[in-house]
Amino acid sequence: LLITNLVTSVIIIIAIMLITTYDVYSIKRISAYYSYDERSKTNDLSLFFAFSLYLDFIMILVRVLQLVAVFGNNRN
Repeated sequence: LLITNLVTSVIIIIAIMLITTYDVYSIKRISAYYSYDERSKTNDLSLFFAFSLYLDFIMILVRVLQLVAVFGNNRN
């Protein structure tokens, strides 16, 4: 059961990190597409991407805390 939880958590963490990497790549690609004169059009996009990255980091934190809880319960 412990190995299954560990493997599942590691796979989910890797998947979330890949999603975060894709989000960062999308931000770089979209920001390179617009010139500095068109930056006002991207205010909504920057808010969306900031929120998206924030959620990605929250998901990683929650999954890491679950891993810590699994190992903490195993010691008892």
